Amino acid sequence: RADVNHQIRANQATDLPRINTQGRNFQVLYKVLPGFTPPTDKHSESGSPQRSMSTQVNGMPESSNNTKLDGATISHPWLPRLVAYAPPVEAVEVVNVVTNSFDAEQGMAGGAAMNVTIKSGTNELHGSGWEFHTNSAFKARPYFYCLYSCRGNPNRLPKNVQHQFGGTSGGPIVKNKLFFFADWERTTR
Repeated sequence: RADVNHQIRANQATDLPRINTQGRNFQVLYKVLPGFTPPTDKHSESGSPQRSMSTQVNGMPESSNNTKLDGATISHPWLPRLVAYAPPVEAVEVVNVVTNSFDAEQGMAGGAAMNVTIKSGTNELHGSGWEFHTNSAFKARPYFYCLYSCRGNPNRLPKNVQHQFGGTSGGPIVKNKLFFFADWERTTR
């Protein structure tokens, strides 16, 4: 193959730091790939409830990237630079990112073609559960924070309390023939 591609595997997606402003997202890992600008949140929670992130690749506009989930394009219909569904990090098996010399199968991409593959069930029952908690009460106050923004209370920090929790489960329905995999995630603020 003549394409330039990179793969983000399941263990990288779960083990590498990937915190963005609104929780955990596999798209944060695009910043370690060559040619990518750092991914950023582009819209409010109401405009992008999945907290999808946007990035430029090799100087192309953000809207020229195409993301597929198990082969189907998942671009947001009104905001093509965002994906309509960002699966939980624990449900991602591999993210294949093609940035140059696209094959005909990629299509609809000028900057990068991202192919996200979800985990599947196996002959063994397996699963995972997680919770990540962010609370501004546990953060230290930056040294220069109160120069302009404390308004009389030097210990005041902006309130940010967020819980992100969920689970995955997979296994056999009919051994060696039929399998299931399910994931669920919720974020509260």
